[in-house]
Amino acid sequence: MDSFCKSVFKKASCKKFFISLSFLFTTLIALDSIDYFSRIIKRFNLNFAFFLAIVLGICLIICVILGSLGIVSLLKSRLITDMDVFASVLLFWLVLYELISILLLNSRLYKHIVLIVLIIGLVLLLIYREFKTRSDESQSNVRTFSTGKIYDLKDLYEGNDLKHPPILVSEKDVDYDLFGRESTIQHLHSSVQSCLNIDSSYVIGLVGQWGSGKTTVINNLKSIIESQENKTLIICDFDPWIYESQGALLASMLDTILHGIGINHHYSSTKRMVYSVLQTILGEHVVGKIANDILSTNSSDEDIDNLKRLINDYLSVYNKTLVMFVDNIDRASSDNIIFLFKIISTVLDLNRVVYVLSYDRERIDQLLEKTLEIDKHYLDKIIQQEIRIPKLGGNVFENVISTSIKNVLKAYGVTDTGKFDFIIDFMLQYISDIRLFKRLINSAFSVSFNDTKLYKPDLLALEIIHFLDNDLYDSIKENYVYFVCFDTRYDINTVKVKFRKDQFNKEGKSYFDNLFNSRNLEIIKVLAHIFPYVENYINDRPLIAGNYEDSSLYKSANLQSRVSSVKYFDLYFSYNSNDFLGVSKLYSSFFSQI
Repeated sequence: MDSFCKSVFKKASCKKFFISLSFLFTTLIALDSIDYFSRIIKRFNLNFAFFLAIVLGICLIICVILGSLGIVSLLKSRLITDMDVFASVLLFWLVLYELISILLLNSRLYKHIVLIVLIIGLVLLLIYREFKTRSDESQSNVRTFSTGKIYDLKDLYEGNDLKHPPILVSEKDVDYDLFGRESTIQHLHSSVQSCLNIDSSYVIGLVGQWGSGKTTVINNLKSIIESQENKTLIICDFDPWIYESQGALLASMLDTILHGIGINHHYSSTKRMVYSVLQTILGEHVVGKIANDILSTNSSDEDIDNLKRLINDYLSVYNKTLVMFVDNIDRASSDNIIFLFKIISTVLDLNRVVYVLSYDRERIDQLLEKTLEIDKHYLDKIIQQEIRIPKLGGNVFENVISTSIKNVLKAYGVTDTGKFDFIIDFMLQYISDIRLFKRLINSAFSVSFNDTKLYKPDLLALEIIHFLDNDLYDSIKENYVYFVCFDTRYDINTVKVKFRKDQFNKEGKSYFDNLFNSRNLEIIKVLAHIFPYVENYINDRPLIAGNYEDSSLYKSANLQSRVSSVKYFDLYFSYNSNDFLGVSKLYSSFFSQI
């Protein structure tokens, strides 16, 4: 019951119910003090039985209304609902009301009867709701435990309990580092520590490409700060990406700072200053005419100075330094980005405040010069220190990615991961973004290792191309004659190729020239591993250099149901089956048993 009560009073609507029932409670006390209900009974000569009938009738009407509002489904719900909050708050006030009624010497018997009946009913209701949520919650936990798991990159790298295919990776930011960025984290930490109790603000730019691990570095720094015994640093987070208007952005930043350092900005004087600052910076329309009339604010620089002085005094008196992490700046709109930089350097130029701004410098410079026609050195006037995150790469990066891929393949039942080496090599060369790697694991890998009998290296290679370059994927599908070289007798278009080899080689080379002209070389190398025609093209050989069906590749192409065979090519795009695949797997099973 203790856990149930805590859950009930965590509901945001609890405050609303308390306020509304407080008004009701005060009204009833006032009416009761003059014995209003008893006077009505005496005036109309109502006997107790008639009065009780009226009360029962009203109760029946209330029950019908509640039934039409879905009260039965709320009673059965295993979640804490507004009904539980309302019942709990109402019980509190009824008990208090009954105690006050007992103390009033002129209290009538019918009042005590009604109150006690309501109290008992609410107690039984809450006991039932506690039992319902507890029993259903325990069953829910069992179901959750037995279903699956979303892993993180560390689980993939360490191979931790990868037993719930499909293997899906969370893109949630973490507070550990697998890529040797300790020096960057320590550099940022020492820079923040150097700014303790300074009589100005300090702006640090954490610079890195999208997906380079800026948020991971920030999370690691937060963990270090929170683990320190000296609690002089206050941590605040702000994400400008989610705000559409400049007014909402500035109001939220002020709210975050005030809340972070412990100023109750709901006090009228503080609230008035915040609104006045918004008016001064953005104009009266941002605040709104009604709020302006109520607060009677006067836009002036004095209000800005007062608000800054208030924040500075709080930090000084309590000997604190505020560290505000502003992430995802380069995802915000161009106007909001410039506005953010302006208010940090002017309105929010506060003492004992360190701003750590996370952004992609190349994206910001491009935005300043091309979109807003502002000199890119404008940022240098605001950012006092830039700390760059090195690009992912090197032995540590290669080790984490290759080990993680092999562990995922083993989790899918692959015993010989060597067949996938060309895919691992491609991903090491092509991927410099951990988010992209995770998305490939969640999409291309999970699809390829679904229940299908196709050759997994070919299928995975195509799915990766499908994810990275959909136009290339569609072109392969539509122009299959330039990719399949085995069992050509089963398709009329590929049969014709044998009678015009020279023309086919010429047209094929022209097709590949156009197809691969502006594409990444690593993707072309992947295609060369699964299509012999592409391999001949990148080695500057004719596409048809001989009779492929007399080559050693033909046997493996049929035994493994490769995509380069006409018999199986369509299946790699449709995920269907056909008689060729069925017979092939029957033979494989038969010979395995022998």
